[in-house]
Amino acid sequence: MRIPIGFVLLLLGFTQGSAAAGTLEEMRARNRLGVCAHPDALPYSSSTANTPGFYIELAAVLAKALDLRLEVSWVSSRPNARFTDCDVFPGVAVLEDAEKDGPPGGKAPPLLRTQPYMTQRVVLVTRHPEAEVTTLDALRGLRVAVPSGSWAHVLLVKAEVPVLVRFHDDEQIIGAVVNGLADAGIVSEAGLGWYRHTHAGVELTATGAPIADFRLDFDIGIGLRQSNYGSLDQVNAIVSRMKEDGTITAILERYGVPHHRPSRS
Repeated sequence: MRIPIGFVLLLLGFTQGSAAAGTLEEMRARNRLGVCAHPDALPYSSSTANTPGFYIELAAVLAKALDLRLEVSWVSSRPNARFTDCDVFPGVAVLEDAEKDGPPGGKAPPLLRTQPYMTQRVVLVTRHPEAEVTTLDALRGLRVAVPSGSWAHVLLVKAEVPVLVRFHDDEQIIGAVVNGLADAGIVSEAGLGWYRHTHAGVELTATGAPIADFRLDFDIGIGLRQSNYGSLDQVNAIVSRMKEDGTITAILERYGVPHHRPSRS
């Protein structure tokens, strides 16, 4: 089973954790960095050893920088995460209104977000030339596949664009476009990059028009559970180094994913 493009946003709800999740001091006492991830969500994460996904590779670099052993708890749904003792989520949405989780001198909330390390872009994929899908009017004449219940689904319905919602993730949506079951689809650029990486020679047009005004892009950072601001500062310093020295770019490239650096540090 794979997951839709809303998976990263879904992780915003993983705020309830067991007592075992905690600060860096507590992680060091256990000599372990616990990570929650989906077992079948490439290019993000996978339980397959030779293709673990870029979330897991980033978490491994973080664990090494902290001199901790990496341990992954595989969770396939939002409710399951609360029953684990993982310390971090490698991919959480960092929205503008969530940059500051609280005053540094106060009590930390259940989930702290690091600075973003990449921007998740959302694109329209189609077999049509880009010139044919530059306006919403043009899109209204097509059948557009979107994940059911996603923000893209809501906005396209409001814009009176015909949608197909029986395809549940990026791979299914792109496959529907390739096979002619849908005229176009809205997917993450990461999902498209992985599809192209694993399906050599596929011919698709990928464009931000005419969905740019929907503001579907968002930044991704690391989420720390039941932690504190001192731990957040230390992890932020590592994330910053990983962005500057090319570590994140190199990891993403292995999965065919372009690294869009966030405008915010």
